Amino acid sequence: MTRTTLQKFSLINPPSFALQREKEVQKKYNIVMKDKERMNNFLEGVKRELETEKFYLTENNFPYLTEKGIKHLVCWYKDCDPCMIQKELQTKFDVITCWKNKPANCSILEINHIHVFISIN
Repeated sequence: MTRTTLQKFSLINPPSFALQREKEVQKKYNIVMKDKERMNNFLEGVKRELETEKFYLTENNFPYLTEKGIKHLVCWYKDCDPCMIQKELQTKFDVITCWKNKPANCSILEINHIHVFISIN
């Protein structure tokens, strides 16, 4: 996806369809999503981070396919307003856009999270 395409999506207008990943990234994603123990360990780690932080920002291990110069992050949160998180992130990064996937496109429902795309040029 290009920067222009990404900018069509936002917190109030998330994509209504599943986004693409590179083939190899998608294969790895499929393997990890089927590994319940690995997923539980990952989620427990995120929950530990959220015990002391209002949100936890990580690189997406399985990023959507974007053009060069764009990084896909995930911001995990609880008891926060995603708009507030976006504003705070904009003070630290060149945020292109962010959104919370619709439930039909969300593979991890246990912990609130938004997808954040930043420019790394």
